Amino acid sequence: EIQDARAQGILLEHPNLGIADWAYQQTISSNGIQLLKSSPGNLKQISRLTEQLMETVKNYQCYKTKRHNSTEPFEGYYGLGWLQGLDFLIHAVDALAPSSRAAQSSLLKRISELFPNSRRVSNYIDKLNSFEEPFELSFTDLASGKCIDTNDYRGYVLIVDFWATWCQPCLTFVPYLKRLLSRHSNEVQVIGISNDDAGLSSDATPEQRLKLEAEVIKCATKHGMDWPILLDSKVHEKWCISSIPTLFVVDQRGILRSLDARRTIAKTVRNLLREKS
Repeated sequence: EIQDARAQGILLEHPNLGIADWAYQQTISSNGIQLLKSSPGNLKQISRLTEQLMETVKNYQCYKTKRHNSTEPFEGYYGLGWLQGLDFLIHAVDALAPSSRAAQSSLLKRISELFPNSRRVSNYIDKLNSFEEPFELSFTDLASGKCIDTNDYRGYVLIVDFWATWCQPCLTFVPYLKRLLSRHSNEVQVIGISNDDAGLSSDATPEQRLKLEAEVIKCATKHGMDWPILLDSKVHEKWCISSIPTLFVVDQRGILRSLDARRTIAKTVRNLLREKS
């Protein structure tokens, strides 16, 4: 709170000095953290914090276009603050999901005006446009080596679990998924998409890749993930997955029906199974 008050004071009294860089970054971080802590159902608070964050990011953009070149404590320091603002705003789009797709699309349009060349924003727009459209993905199962194609899951409700070995909430959620599968045997299937290779260097050797694959298989086996696993962080990037676990749900016709069913997975599955009858 002391740092927040100092940042606000600097922006009010010395908006054109180099230290304003720090103040903007502090304010963006503070607003964003409050947004992350907001209850998913508290749309009024989420909207208020989002507007504050949008205004701060917009003002920071204006400040930087005036050619303020503050000395950075390390290369890319202020660029990280800018990217952090985008991260928080993307989270705000996710948080608006209980409201409406229209609200999400409206906010995304405003974000794209602030970040016109952002691939991440472009990916999220594609993600929203994919809602209630066919979901198609083919890959080689990491453990069995079998070719997996989501088109082969027609007739089932398919849960797509975005996860990672280092994500404890992801691993904690696995027993719940397994119970859900046991309750709806022969009606529900799961595939997992790990992003553990996000930290793998582009010039990694085949041996390093194989070692990572073995670690993912070991973790999946240990936690009872007896479903196909894909190791590909680019799929996470394509679908603009900002937090994990994230669960997509595809209906029996192969149509993507939920982009974030973690909190409602049992109800979502139950409702889709009723549609079959």
